[in-house]
Amino acid sequence: MRILTCAGLDTLPFRGAWEKICTLVAKRKFSAAQADTRRGMGVRGLDDRERQNCGGSAAGWRVLARAFVLALTLASLGCAMPAARPAAPVTPPEPPVHRIWVVHHGYHSGIVVRAADVAPQAWPARRDFPQAEFLEVGWGDRDYYMAPAPGLWTGVRALLWPTSAVLHVVAFDGPVERYFTELGVIELKLSASGFAALVDAVSDSHERVPAAADARATAAVPPPLGPGLYGVSRFYASRERFHLFRTCNVWIADLLAASGVPLRPRTALTANALFAQLRPHGRVLRDPP
Repeated sequence: MRILTCAGLDTLPFRGAWEKICTLVAKRKFSAAQADTRRGMGVRGLDDRERQNCGGSAAGWRVLARAFVLALTLASLGCAMPAARPAAPVTPPEPPVHRIWVVHHGYHSGIVVRAADVAPQAWPARRDFPQAEFLEVGWGDRDYYMAPAPGLWTGVRALLWPTSAVLHVVAFDGPVERYFTELGVIELKLSASGFAALVDAVSDSHERVPAAADARATAAVPPPLGPGLYGVSRFYASRERFHLFRTCNVWIADLLAASGVPLRPRTALTANALFAQLRPHGRVLRDPP
């Protein structure tokens, strides 16, 4: 018997049923021939033989009709079965092409990038420090971060209530671990799309104001709020809010998670917690003190 398939259905399991049908048809024809032999060739025998043959032929056709219906049913069931879907192509991961660094400041963290990797129009610091080799970006509560000597109440208020935030950008040259001589430093590698996501996130964090009186005008970043805390640095207003569950370390963890680093930002409340999550994904250049 020929094996038929329809949409991946193999009819081999129905071969036994088909053979039984064929055997039944053969038996009916053989029984009709025996009856003809016993009845002889008389006129009455001839009439009986013709009736018997007609009856046997009709039964045979009924069996064949049933077999045909069965075959159509099996074929319909096979065609009704969903065809197997081809496996989705596996997209190879992007190669890491950008190096970045995370700096451990004790209770605070900063993220460092090569200035040349950031488009001049992406961050205002790229225009403010055009000759810089590296840029370190920090983020935190505006009043606490910018205060020369923040008091206890300033820190408590920053944690308990959502407050205005600020970006702190430092421009420097030379190896990162040499500039931050006494701080922990870990190096990470990002793909092109991951680094672009990081740059966009920092850009979106900047506060913007209308460039002109026309509300439809393109929004622009306001001037820096003032000089930074160390080195060649400046503060820039952030549109985001700081609070207990949105610390500087969580903010950096969010940036890195959006860049493709598998982190749990909500559990990176401290610099130590952030570094513990980063260790499996980067290269520690210096452990935190």
